[in-house]
Amino acid sequence: MKGLYIMIVLGMALLQGLYAQSGKLLSKERLDSLKLEMKEKTLREIQFKYVAPHRQLNRRKDNGGSANKGNPKSSGVETRSAVLAVPPPSVSEFTALKDIFNSTTGSGWNDKTGWVGTGNPVDVSGWAGVEVDPAGHVIALDLSANNLVGPIPASISNLTYLKTLNLDNNKLSNSIPVSFSSMTGLNHLILSNNVLTGGLPHQLGSMTGLLNLNVSNNPQLGGTIPDTFGNLTQLLTLLLTYSNIDGPIPSNLRYLHSLQHLYLTGNNLNNSIFSEINEMSSLRVLQLGDNNLSGSVPATILQLPYLEELYLYENNFISSLPTGSPVFSGLKYFVAYASGLSGSVPEWFSGQSKLQLFNIAYNNFSGTLPNEIFLNYAPKLEFRVNNNPALTGSLPYGVSGVTGLVDISYCNFSFSDFIYPYREFKGSSFTYAPQLLVDELRSHSVRIGFKKTFIADVDRGLSRPNAKYKWFRLVNGNEVALQPDFTRYNYTYTTGYLTDSDFGIYYYKVSYDGAPLLTLQSKNQALNKDTASLGSVSIDPYDVYCGVAFDPIANLVEGCSPVSYEWTFGDGASSTDKTPVHVYGANGTYNVTLKVYLKCGDTILFNLTTTKSVNFQSSVVSGADFVDELIRDTTITSNQVINTSIQTFSDNWQRSFTKESLDGLNSYLNGTSGNWEGLSTYFFDSERTQTPAPNLSQDGTYQSNGFSYSYSDYDIVPGWVRSSTTGTFSEDGLAEESMDALGIYSSNLYGYSGANVIGSVMNAKREEILVTDFEDISSSVIGNWRLSQNSNHKIFSAEIIGMNRFVALIDIPMDKISDFNTVSLIAPSDINGVLPNYNDTPIICKQADPNDPGKTVIVIPIGNLPDSFRRLYKRAIFKVSLSTPETLVFDSNFAHTGTRSMKIVNATETISQDLIKLAEGKQYSFSAWVSDGVSSADAIVDPNQYIEVITESQAGVSLGSQRIYPENASIEKWQRVSGSFTVPVGTKRIKVKFSKGASSALWVDDVRILPADAMMKSYVYEVNTLRLAAVLDEDNFSTTYHYDEAGNLRLLKKETETGVVTITEVEHYLKANPLVP
Repeated sequence: MKGLYIMIVLGMALLQGLYAQSGKLLSKERLDSLKLEMKEKTLREIQFKYVAPHRQLNRRKDNGGSANKGNPKSSGVETRSAVLAVPPPSVSEFTALKDIFNSTTGSGWNDKTGWVGTGNPVDVSGWAGVEVDPAGHVIALDLSANNLVGPIPASISNLTYLKTLNLDNNKLSNSIPVSFSSMTGLNHLILSNNVLTGGLPHQLGSMTGLLNLNVSNNPQLGGTIPDTFGNLTQLLTLLLTYSNIDGPIPSNLRYLHSLQHLYLTGNNLNNSIFSEINEMSSLRVLQLGDNNLSGSVPATILQLPYLEELYLYENNFISSLPTGSPVFSGLKYFVAYASGLSGSVPEWFSGQSKLQLFNIAYNNFSGTLPNEIFLNYAPKLEFRVNNNPALTGSLPYGVSGVTGLVDISYCNFSFSDFIYPYREFKGSSFTYAPQLLVDELRSHSVRIGFKKTFIADVDRGLSRPNAKYKWFRLVNGNEVALQPDFTRYNYTYTTGYLTDSDFGIYYYKVSYDGAPLLTLQSKNQALNKDTASLGSVSIDPYDVYCGVAFDPIANLVEGCSPVSYEWTFGDGASSTDKTPVHVYGANGTYNVTLKVYLKCGDTILFNLTTTKSVNFQSSVVSGADFVDELIRDTTITSNQVINTSIQTFSDNWQRSFTKESLDGLNSYLNGTSGNWEGLSTYFFDSERTQTPAPNLSQDGTYQSNGFSYSYSDYDIVPGWVRSSTTGTFSEDGLAEESMDALGIYSSNLYGYSGANVIGSVMNAKREEILVTDFEDISSSVIGNWRLSQNSNHKIFSAEIIGMNRFVALIDIPMDKISDFNTVSLIAPSDINGVLPNYNDTPIICKQADPNDPGKTVIVIPIGNLPDSFRRLYKRAIFKVSLSTPETLVFDSNFAHTGTRSMKIVNATETISQDLIKLAEGKQYSFSAWVSDGVSSADAIVDPNQYIEVITESQAGVSLGSQRIYPENASIEKWQRVSGSFTVPVGTKRIKVKFSKGASSALWVDDVRILPADAMMKSYVYEVNTLRLAAVLDEDNFSTTYHYDEAGNLRLLKKETETGVVTITEVEHYLKANPLVP
């Protein structure tokens, strides 16, 4: 039996090994597969132990000592018929045998030797499967595995001398004959492996002579176990497996005091095990597996003194195993996997010194295993405790002696729990991985902004080698490693300063070199935010004409400060500004909500929220609302002054365009700060003294008031007059634009890396002139003509007349800035950079000053600045984004002046120019020189050869154009193109279109644009030497300079409408020195 059962449990171990690898508990399909496996092995065991001994080939003497009669074909057994003639059985016996043959389709039997013949009784000792006594009575009938098909005839009870009936493994059907009840002398009734139906007749309880009853594996039998079976007091073996029997196990079975083997496996038995089971005092094998038993395992089961095998697997028990001290000490096999058992494993298993197989897998056992279980010298076949999630603690050392399988997977064991028996294990298989989550569930509440240190408690005592640790956390359901590697020192993990995103689930994993197939994972440690009141916030609204400005007010605990803001304005709009200004689409009452995010300690922590009802009513604002407070300044008066002047300086300059390479740099690195240049000049204008009688010591002098440097832009000290102001400087510190006391502008444009003036204009702003000679094409810009993408925007500025809270009055018409959504506020006197930086500040809304259309009121989110700060912001800077310049073609061998010109090779080429800003309604002059490359004195008459100036809106819509054609005769292959155009309202940029007409190409040089009432001179230089090459006058005619090899001016030529004339020609000679050979 041992050998057979080893085969059974090895099969079970193979299947359950697969379950361990899957990482899941037994599924229904796998359980069904396991049931089938167990069924096959159980039935095979029954065949081997309880059916095979009753087959004819293994006949033995009965209790009376008479020799068994058998088939003459049997080897090794002397037949009685060979010695002495045997009389025939009685007529009733003979008839019963013939009835069996006919009822079970005898013609189809596998072996029907002797069964076919005369109808009169004859000697049946030679019939297949028949055994008779000396008187010819049938005492044993073995027709097992003989293809009997049909019902068992009721007349079988006429075999009144029958001791053994073995009908195993046929196709017997219908119900079990009730007539069996009269066969009180029958000892062994074997009806297993058939298709009998109708249940177990209760009349079988009258067969008081039965020693063995086997009705196993009749799947259609059904019914219940009759109470009358309690009358079979001589029964040693009761086998009722896999026969679809349901109902409870009748308590009358307690009267079977002689029963040693009870097999009820594989049925539908329900209810609980009857508590009087201890009265079955001879039980050695109790197989109750694969049923629907429920309730508790009775404690009385411990009182079966001879119990060796106990099978409780695959039931629905709802309690723990009984505790106490069992009276048996020879338990060898305990199989209770998937039985619904829970609680701790009883200590009494330690006293079972003969225990060889222990299987409690797939249950809910908890706690630790008995220390001395398996601590014996008996053969240890199998130890399986896998899939008990709460089973933990040290594994009994005796497990190391198992010769077969050990499976402790899917429990709650740590490395230190099993590593010592694992090291000594010599058996076939030790499955320790995976394990379920170890350690304890923990929850930590920590205030945001603080740190938290987690400590791993599992396997800290392991050494040689040490356990290794690594911490993790869950982020959006995904595992994120918090440490790079598993190390012995990573058993602790300390967070950074906690923010909202740091709270959640943390856990650690443990690895151990001594058991490399397993990585333990701890139960979750929840890090919760300790919420506490950090103060309060409120909203301070302030009406501006087009909307409402909002200030946040925060009253916070010490150590906390606001870091960001979220506003919702009640109309679907929102903002993250600290002090937003919001424009409402309609008057009304709105619920405004503010959420303030706080920084406490070193980390953004919490947020506080408040809501306020705000009533908005739109209004109109004008310049009258910008009356400043009285400014007071104390100055020193000087007498008898003959002359006095003042020069002011600044290092706060807004460049006319910004290089991309300088973006993002500190203002002292990108050149907008730290370059001190003259800002304005002032003189004191006062009546000079004149006495009636001339007095040289007093006449011609005046009294001068001291100059107010703090408020130089305000006329608060009488007598001081601004004579000139410089508006912009080049990147090389050269003045680009200035304005005299009469408001007349003069401007310079620079080229050749900013070293030389290329255009000088009177009565024009820098932003409205353009001049280029195409010589220095290494620069990104030549005289406001952009050649490459080295600048990303241009600017223009306007004076800030006054500022109130969130509102500024700008000295510029509304239509000039209608397309702008941002503005930069400049404070030239902010030498130390202490004022807030308002670069690219959003414009919330704007309106024309109703009292002065030349001024504009803008609303900007600058917050509540002190008046003394607001007064320092003097200029509003507006940036215009620039387009990408077109790719140009240049010719270095043909030019009007210098050596290079622009070459138009396509039929038409249009070039955008958006660095210049032309005043709407103002007339401008355009001039250039063109050539078709043909030497002729005639004027170009091709109507398709022209230059066209195109004006566009911000959206790129053409507003107007003016074509200008070459004029007069050609001068050394070049003709002047000159004309004028008026800038339409709404113009934001210009484009210059060149059409080459029928010529193969059109060369263009010396292009200029300037106001019609302005005067310009432009200059051309040699690129390599920077010597003056040409000066072009107000009409764009050139005077060219020519040099000899030594660099001396040799020739000066003047271009006129009739041609080029030589003005000066100088020849330089070096007289040879006669003393020099």
